[in-house]
Amino acid sequence: MIKIAFDIDGVISETYPWIEKTIHDFGYEVDKEVSYGEYLITLKGVDGHAETAKIMNKVLEHVFTKYNDVIMPCNFVGYYLPKIVEMTGGSVTFITARISTYKDITNEWLDKWFNFDYGLVHCGSKNKVQWLVSHKYDCIVEDRLQTANECAKAGLGVFLINARYNVNRFTEGSVVRIDSLRDLYLHLLI
Repeated sequence: MIKIAFDIDGVISETYPWIEKTIHDFGYEVDKEVSYGEYLITLKGVDGHAETAKIMNKVLEHVFTKYNDVIMPCNFVGYYLPKIVEMTGGSVTFITARISTYKDITNEWLDKWFNFDYGLVHCGSKNKVQWLVSHKYDCIVEDRLQTANECAKAGLGVFLINARYNVNRFTEGSVVRIDSLRDLYLHLLI
């Protein structure tokens, strides 16, 4: 039995269009996009990482409190995730960089879309590798390039969901790029 963890935003949940909408609704425009997970984006007219982080915290609060009911699962997730859960022993762990303040909202969203047992871990992107290794996970499905590469360096299996903010960028040799959970399912069958 394989012990696998899934990131939520960008892997399971189609959150990013709502983040982009909210950034625009708040009157900002993304200037440079590197990664949402660590707010490594720059907003036109906003100086510095600290100010961007404050704005992004407000953006995320708005997204998780106002759009939780309309955020959909990513492509193929509704069909393939239950099949993957069955293949891996009937349970799954979601590991997210969302702050624990959003635990109830996150559980509400997961319960709305999925009818299986799951664990939910809130830990920042910088702590994911340590948590996964210490809890003896075999692999992770992730969309954040830096986290994927760090997990691979730590010896974890990594499936990186292709996204516009991670394509055409270096990945560690053991990182397997996939377009959706359908690709993961087919990979696990082999």
